[in-house]
Amino acid sequence: MITSPIADPAGDDLIAGAEPHAAALICAVRDRDRDDIAEVLGPLDRRQLYALAVLLAAAYPDTRSLPELLAERDAVDEAALREAHSAYNRGVRTPYAVEGERAYKRRAKRDARVRAARKEAAT
Repeated sequence: MITSPIADPAGDDLIAGAEPHAAALICAVRDRDRDDIAEVLGPLDRRQLYALAVLLAAAYPDTRSLPELLAERDAVDEAALREAHSAYNRGVRTPYAVEGERAYKRRAKRDARVRAARKEAAT
């Protein structure tokens, strides 16, 4: 049986330590990249996974339904990607800007493939 990070005296440290994993997991899930998801979760032990679950659950607003959050997320993602892309183009190399630029380029390539497939299907 594992101890809750909330009841554990070191729980605050566990939850604070889960923040980078949460950010990486969120990016991997949004990109639907199973390899990145496995890369984030694989090395974590049970206590770290528990802390990650607590952190992500605490971030979930209980006043909104999941479909509302997902619809809002798509709009926010696009704005965040554009913001990260702009920051990267200005020379900012923070993890936010670098990861955002990668996601921006992946999305741009995907969108180009979709446009090409639609154009080919129309001819």
